[in-house]
Amino acid sequence: MIPRANKSIGQTDPRAAVAAIRAAGWPNAQMPRLRELLRGAADAVMQVKLGKLCRTINREHYLAEGGSEIKIAVTGNFSCQAIDDLLRTRLLGRGLLPAIHMCDYNQYSYDLLDQGSALYRFQPDLTLCLLDEHCVLDEMPDEWHPGQFSQALVVKLAQLTDLAERYGQHGSGLLVFNTIALSGDTLRQRLDYRGRARISRAWAEFNAGLCALAERLAHVFILDTHVLLADGVALRNARLSFYAKLHLGDELLAAIATEVADLAMARAGKARKCLVLDLDNTLWGGVLGDDGIDGIELSNSAAGEAFVAFQRVIRRLATQGVLLVVSSKNDDANVRRLLAERTDMVLKEDDFAAIYVGWEPKSAALAEIAGSLNIDSDSLVFVDDSAFERAEVGAAHPDVEILALGEEPAEHVGVLLRAHAFEQLELNHEDYLRRTRYKTEAKRQDLLKNSGSADDFLRGLALTLRLFPPGEGDLPRVSQLTLRTNQFNLTTQRMTEPEVRRYLDQPGHGIVAMHCEDRFGDQGLIGCVFYRVHDDVLHIDNFLLSCRVFSRAIETAALLHLLGWAKRLGCSEASAWFVLTAKNGNFATFYDRHGFEVVQEGDTTSYRHALDRIGLLPDHLRIVATYQEQYTCLTN
Repeated sequence: MIPRANKSIGQTDPRAAVAAIRAAGWPNAQMPRLRELLRGAADAVMQVKLGKLCRTINREHYLAEGGSEIKIAVTGNFSCQAIDDLLRTRLLGRGLLPAIHMCDYNQYSYDLLDQGSALYRFQPDLTLCLLDEHCVLDEMPDEWHPGQFSQALVVKLAQLTDLAERYGQHGSGLLVFNTIALSGDTLRQRLDYRGRARISRAWAEFNAGLCALAERLAHVFILDTHVLLADGVALRNARLSFYAKLHLGDELLAAIATEVADLAMARAGKARKCLVLDLDNTLWGGVLGDDGIDGIELSNSAAGEAFVAFQRVIRRLATQGVLLVVSSKNDDANVRRLLAERTDMVLKEDDFAAIYVGWEPKSAALAEIAGSLNIDSDSLVFVDDSAFERAEVGAAHPDVEILALGEEPAEHVGVLLRAHAFEQLELNHEDYLRRTRYKTEAKRQDLLKNSGSADDFLRGLALTLRLFPPGEGDLPRVSQLTLRTNQFNLTTQRMTEPEVRRYLDQPGHGIVAMHCEDRFGDQGLIGCVFYRVHDDVLHIDNFLLSCRVFSRAIETAALLHLLGWAKRLGCSEASAWFVLTAKNGNFATFYDRHGFEVVQEGDTTSYRHALDRIGLLPDHLRIVATYQEQYTCLTN
């Protein structure tokens, strides 16, 4: 029997529970439970133990329950074997099955310079290069002075810059460096405070230069070690550092593993999108039904100020694209009055994409929220102070991330931010407009309700679809669509911005970007088609469409227009692929419904279209197409 945790009193033995799941052969039904156990492992020692137990996890069973695969390489200048199991625990707990390649000790320069190295042959989705101060100190003379220190750091930054640029030329995926912490023991070897200040300045400038790489090179990302150390994590264990060359402690490595997992989740398109918030004792102190609008705690008490600070952080997340929704057992009229009348409420009604107030079970409310926003439950983060409500939602929706708020409101911000739920590789213009666009969607839904038929609704939208080659400024959004689109993503190829650029750089390759607007406003860049023309055949490598524009025949218009162009170009046929996942099954027959014939069926189904009978373009929208000019330029 597999031990269960008692969430109400925190009693659990995660190691015994995971060992029991392993002994049972990693049964499919236990994969959600396994992920729960791994996510709950708080300290580094337990994370390492659980990671070791999971080395033999059944790949097929894990993937069958909605997991995805990711390849990670780890290199560096010191012994960091523990990161292998720490990463495994963190990634498996969040739905990613890792294949991890650990490079040889202190071979990071060779690993990243030589395009024939084992690291490059592994073709990782993410490469982590772990460094500590010894990568600088070991290259300095024993009798160093501040000037030599400064020069050594300039040389090291130049070396790392060269490695990063070469990785961009020869590698794939993300390259992640950590900022390098200067230890107190090293700094105190300089006896004069003026000399120490000079060393500290040089070290800060080196780390600033390292961070600048992430601004200049789209494939490079930086983890700030100093932020992790500021949270109270120790830099190293002196004994293990000296004897075993373990220059970063396990707790720091565990914190780094969590950050890497965040990056990997964003790379795999698994970042959360929507924050569902309770109200009483969550956004304010007290119970609205008992205390009244004037009686709830906000700026009128010290504890209330903590709730105000919590709201400020939430609103800051919302301005960066996180959708906010209320789910509260309350009186709807009272809630809306409070949002309007309490001037010390930071969050107002307009900040929320939707407000669900009533007495139904919150699990039902969350199902309705996901349906109305057209997102999956694994895109939701649920915040509630009630253990009962959290348990009720967790039982019905195991994929929802559930955050437990304690009784101290001053700690709410930390609980929310340390959940690491919403991190993205990069924000773009579309993210800042997401809340506004979801609010505008309510007007479209009102039109739908008041239309006599679906055709009337579509005609009433007055849609304009622009099909165009993406410019340089559009590539971050194109990349984001590949990373974050799950439902209408027909091959689920995840591509970073450099990978999108490399795709376009190949002869005969192109992207058709889709921009949509209607009578209610601009929907932005909402989809794209990756294609190539080779030997008179149009190959559709991937097709993506944002969930917020489903059921408007936009995908049909784009596909048929592309097929018509291919025929005019002189292509003899078109080919396409569909790769079945747990999320895109609703569109498994997309190509079948548009005149394609199945060539080979399976989890990856290949199609062909003879271009002899292409359907008529939908007449409820206007198409403005310029992508044909791109291909002409590429081939002339």
